[in-house]
Amino acid sequence: MKKLLPIILLGCVSWQASADFTLNISHINDHHSHLNPEDIDLMLPSGEVEVELGGFPRVTAQINAQAARSEHHVKIHAGDAITGDLFYTLFKGEADAALMNTVCFDVFTVGNHEFDAGDAGLKTFLDYLLDGSCDTTVLGSNVSPEVGVSPLAPNAVDDYLKRTAIKSFGDQQVGFIGIDIANKTKQSSSPDETTVFADELETAQTYINELVAMGINQIVLVTHYQYQNDIALAAQLSHVDAIIGGDSHSLLGEQFAEVGLNPQGAYPTRVTNADGDLVCIVQAWQYAAVVGELALNFDDAGALTSCEGTPHLLLGDTFVRDDETLTGDALATVQAELAAISGLTMVTPDANAEMVLADYAAQAEELETTVIGNIAENLCLERIPGQGRSSLCDVSETAERGSDITMVVAEAFREMSVLSDVTIQNAGGVRIDIPAGELTIGDAYRLLPFANTIVNLDMTGAEIKQTLEEAIDVALYVDGGSSGAYPYAAGLRFDVAAGRAFGERIQNLEVKVKGSDSWASIDPSEFYLVATNSFIASGGDGYDTMKRVFNDPLRAEDTFLDYAQAFVDYVEARGTVGKLPTEDYSTRRYCATYDCGGISDLWWDEDKGGYGVSIKRLDNRVVVRIYGYDAEGQPYWSTLEGIPVTDESDAGFTAGGDVYTYRYDGQAIGGQWSRDNVTPTIIGSGSLVYDKSADTVALSVRTSEGDYDLDLTRFNGNDRQAGDGVYWAPDKSGQGLYVSNRASRVFVQWFVYDENGQSAWYTIEPSADDENQYVVYSPSYSGGNPMQAFDPANVVRKAVGTASLTQNNGRSYTLSVTLTAGPNAGQMEVFNLTAFDY
Repeated sequence: MKKLLPIILLGCVSWQASADFTLNISHINDHHSHLNPEDIDLMLPSGEVEVELGGFPRVTAQINAQAARSEHHVKIHAGDAITGDLFYTLFKGEADAALMNTVCFDVFTVGNHEFDAGDAGLKTFLDYLLDGSCDTTVLGSNVSPEVGVSPLAPNAVDDYLKRTAIKSFGDQQVGFIGIDIANKTKQSSSPDETTVFADELETAQTYINELVAMGINQIVLVTHYQYQNDIALAAQLSHVDAIIGGDSHSLLGEQFAEVGLNPQGAYPTRVTNADGDLVCIVQAWQYAAVVGELALNFDDAGALTSCEGTPHLLLGDTFVRDDETLTGDALATVQAELAAISGLTMVTPDANAEMVLADYAAQAEELETTVIGNIAENLCLERIPGQGRSSLCDVSETAERGSDITMVVAEAFREMSVLSDVTIQNAGGVRIDIPAGELTIGDAYRLLPFANTIVNLDMTGAEIKQTLEEAIDVALYVDGGSSGAYPYAAGLRFDVAAGRAFGERIQNLEVKVKGSDSWASIDPSEFYLVATNSFIASGGDGYDTMKRVFNDPLRAEDTFLDYAQAFVDYVEARGTVGKLPTEDYSTRRYCATYDCGGISDLWWDEDKGGYGVSIKRLDNRVVVRIYGYDAEGQPYWSTLEGIPVTDESDAGFTAGGDVYTYRYDGQAIGGQWSRDNVTPTIIGSGSLVYDKSADTVALSVRTSEGDYDLDLTRFNGNDRQAGDGVYWAPDKSGQGLYVSNRASRVFVQWFVYDENGQSAWYTIEPSADDENQYVVYSPSYSGGNPMQAFDPANVVRKAVGTASLTQNNGRSYTLSVTLTAGPNAGQMEVFNLTAFDY
């Protein structure tokens, strides 16, 4: 490909060299009513700079420039044009349509959010879009509204949503097919119940075959189906040349990593279809921030031979660093750095589009900038705990309890719906992080952009439990489901054991109705008044039980409180809003495996504090690691490996089996660990009894080296933080650690082998001089056989090294250890630790 020259204004690219026919495509997707520009920070060699990004007038200017410099040009929008910003809340798609018509898109495929206000809401938007001189073809090839019932099909199924589009470029014809993500649209938006969404793959191949039968063999799919789905789809289709995609908000263009962004793949992404032929896949990020420019080169037989392109990140020309606008040499340096990276394109907004936008912006500006209150601290956005959706907070901050801001929204709805006992809110209904500082009404409407109202439902405890189970199932397991279904609640709290079967994932469900000061187990037969939003009340996101209640007029009431306005009223009434108390978060613990809360934790006997016990439950077995001392007082560890659970009830369970110790015949500390060198030895038997109501464990061990009984309680109570658990380094798997991450300190128990191959353990605890550094201790016992009568005063701790511990996210750590004693003194070992889920 010809090397592009650095450019300052609009960019200039053209790929026409060797093809018999080149189709030039300009495309966007998922602008979500984001018509105004926003600010972005870019990391450049000279330092971080802030610059204006996107805005629809820049989209118009960039697409018009691309169209002017290339023939055989087509303009494409791959869906989710509406909802997500105050412009939609105020103007219901009119402003979006007006700006889109400054581009005059040739093809627009509907996305899932086009159905957020039902078929009628989509019709309203499309009427605005089609009421002008533009000849935009609206595609929804796999969407079939019921004729005579849906506003989208007063006379025929394709009154609004066409099956295919055939566009002529000189003597060439290209076929276009539009695919919307079916299950997500049905689950997470609000199409009419009679509107049918067909399978994406079957629909695409059906219409490809029709076009091929008509002699059209140059075919482009315009999909709102997610980047990874597009890749999988391409591999299963015949006769497809390109996919212009959307929905996953994927930034493509690996060069963008150089400026601190997070691209998901190459632009274009080149794959092969079921025929073994080239398919080119593209997507253009989100929020009117990127315009894609793609050239498809076909030979004289109509076969795609190559593709090239650039995703243009639409930047302003004013740069700010340290609150100072750059000028002179500093500005020239930044401009040169941008020009060196393809796709960082400075664009002057289109004047006509700016005039159109100004008419709408003037109406919204006064309302949008009104300050309604203050936010005391950053409120992180998350869907599933630990998913990492927040752009404001590290994933470790949301790994256990999830979203701060969604919890505040749930509490606001419970408060504003005066009669409600509790609230349930889906994660996907809350859209942005909220940083500390002033909150405006515009922020509130961007946070809650959908046209929902608050609904009260009279539900039993059993129905609430079932609703939460359904939401978790859609969020985690349903094919084509949505992570936005994940439930948040005010007045309800629970553990999520994601690895269990449907119906068993919500554990320890408790309720604290409005006005009460205490939590109690929910009563399955008791009725509770549940406030929620109208979207999930009517069955959105798979909330089927809610839908059944909503359809009973004796058990449902629409308060007609606009849910964004209700949040505004809540903030205004308080003046300052911050995080809810930890104990009021609805997700108390989120566990990706079988057990959540329950017995899996670090335990100890406070009267016999030399004994630490890590317990992990998975399915119907329990793994126990006991940190103790042998008859000579040297540290060692033993295990009860996968002992079976018996006599389980609501009161707890029992488990028992053989006790093992281990010897290692290789190089124990350092070097490459080998499982083949481990020799397990049975030294006795053990049993435990877990009392769930008292939250205690009785552990009894009978071994050849002695017998002992421990009465275990949780180490540091229940004050667990994200990242607590058992970890290992897979390439050094003899090195296991239990990280006990508490609110004030982090402890690490490290079970290893000593220089003689005997099982041993160290503790790693924060240094008294530097809380970011750790001291490695080797404990021993000087009071005879500790199994008989343990005295904590006889524990001797020797410092044998130093360490650093970095939590990378909620599920991994990096541990660096330098020993100062033993045969490996002075040697540093680095362990890349991941969660050990057995």
